[in-house]
Amino acid sequence: MACSSVYNWCKDYPTVYKDKDGKEYCIFHAPKGCKGASLEEFNEFVFKEIEKAEKENRVCDLFRNNF
Repeated sequence: MACSSVYNWCKDYPTVYKDKDGKEYCIFHAPKGCKGASLEEFNEFVFKEIEKAEKENRVCDLFRNNF
């Protein structure tokens, strides 16, 4: 299932957290402490998204859905 956040750029990331209502969240949108990764691993995911955007010649805006 895709992340339950309002942003869909992260739809290809697996679920790492499920809330009490059954909504699922990816590493980027899961609450702090529920991401299932160290800070270093999380940062690697962020940089991976930035590099992906650069290769696709597009803006990488991790806060919005419009890139």
